[in-house]
Amino acid sequence: EKCLTDELGIEAALAMHTARSRNDQIVTDMRLWMRARVLTLAQGSLELLRALTTVAHLHLDSVMAGYTHHQHATISTFGHHLAAYAEAIRRVVQRLHFWYETFNYSPLGCVTGFSTTFPIDRFLTAELLGFYGPEPNSIDPIASRWEPEADLAQILAILLGHLSSMAQTLILFSTQEFHVLTLHPRFCSGSSIMPQKVNPDALEVMKAKAAEVTSRLQALLTLGRANLTGYNREQQWTKYLIMETCLESLPAVSIMARIVAHSCRPLQVNPALQRLVGIDTARLAAMASTGFAGATELLEQLVARTGIEFRRLKRVVEHAVALSLQAGEPDCVTPAALAAAMQVEGLEVTVEAATVRRLQEPATILATKQVHGGPGQQALRTELAQLETFTHVQQQAWDTRRLTLQAAWERCCQGR
Repeated sequence: EKCLTDELGIEAALAMHTARSRNDQIVTDMRLWMRARVLTLAQGSLELLRALTTVAHLHLDSVMAGYTHHQHATISTFGHHLAAYAEAIRRVVQRLHFWYETFNYSPLGCVTGFSTTFPIDRFLTAELLGFYGPEPNSIDPIASRWEPEADLAQILAILLGHLSSMAQTLILFSTQEFHVLTLHPRFCSGSSIMPQKVNPDALEVMKAKAAEVTSRLQALLTLGRANLTGYNREQQWTKYLIMETCLESLPAVSIMARIVAHSCRPLQVNPALQRLVGIDTARLAAMASTGFAGATELLEQLVARTGIEFRRLKRVVEHAVALSLQAGEPDCVTPAALAAAMQVEGLEVTVEAATVRRLQEPATILATKQVHGGPGQQALRTELAQLETFTHVQQQAWDTRRLTLQAAWERCCQGR
């Protein structure tokens, strides 16, 4: 006000603060700022969704072992894993939708939190700022100046949690021990001393950002508790926390989208780099044929074919695994071991040797895994189609929000 009056001679500036308080203006500013970040985050998440579903289509039959406890579990595909990541990002987009629908209401006109005697039109100012309408209670947005921030920080913490899990998986796959993934060099760095190093720095930093976001979320939640209803000065720190959280973490989703698009396709020579980049599907398949990854499916098929109780046949296959290892076979149950285990259990069941081997083959297993949500090709195609439809619908919804905000801004400009 002083600047406008003294330096520009605008006497009307002295009326600027009529029916306004720092309280409602800052809360309104933060709603506007967070809304813009949510729009950016939603677009980045949709880009990641598109990258995941696009690349997943290329890996419908890229056989790999699923892991539990960092050990071989059962047969899956790399496309199935990418679809799992896509489902997690889908939920993030849904949370962003709910955040927008919950908090796109204007606090302007709440003043200190207890309204004003001036006959202001809060519906008009809400419309001009692109809000759905004014907040219905003047105390609530002032006293709750931490909830929209904490809600957004929670979404970011969940998002970064998923991205950090993706990052750790890709880091592990890029090690010499796994040797499954060759990252594009733009996402890596060298060493100050070791000439051979290609360090997955972008992925490692993503894990650090996840820890950072979680700590700020905890601070936001703590700031919001046990306050006298109304404005309290400690609420000012919610602004710093959410701004730092957004600025530090927002780039991660777009970076991961580029990593998926450039480094997670089947292994091929990158023309610009003249080197191999991507997922070595042959190596993945070879790894899936080790460590008794087909033992569970062998058990399931034996139950289905014989009608014998699951628990009894599980004991049989467990014994057969042990006998196979004793015989020097570290990868799959041998017909001889299965026959011996059946005899120990007192079961007169004969399974042809070729059938025992075939039931443990990844191709056979995937052909029978057609349950909804599974790695079978048809089931996975259905899931990816649903994800693509979701992405399309959400893109239209977020585009509509941007157009609405642009129209509101243009109306404001007309009044200048």
